[in-house]
Amino acid sequence: MQLVIISLKAWRRRIRYMILFIVLVYFIFHVTQLIYEWLDPFDSEDKPSGHAVKVFEQLHEGDGRVIFKDRLLFFFWYGE
Repeated sequence: MQLVIISLKAWRRRIRYMILFIVLVYFIFHVTQLIYEWLDPFDSEDKPSGHAVKVFEQLHEGDGRVIFKDRLLFFFWYGE
């Protein structure tokens, strides 16, 4: 039977690298969150002002029904 020698120095080094890795991942996560908040500071669910209309609003006035074919033709006609 072989005797396995466990080096405490090697385990301390591994644990130190694991802790360093976890700290760096945590730091990078928070930096990316700050960058995201900086790039998108406004709430995207705000109501549009003026004559602007959200994309999911109805295309036709009246009965409120929009056929998929009409929406597709509108998309190709206006290129939006």
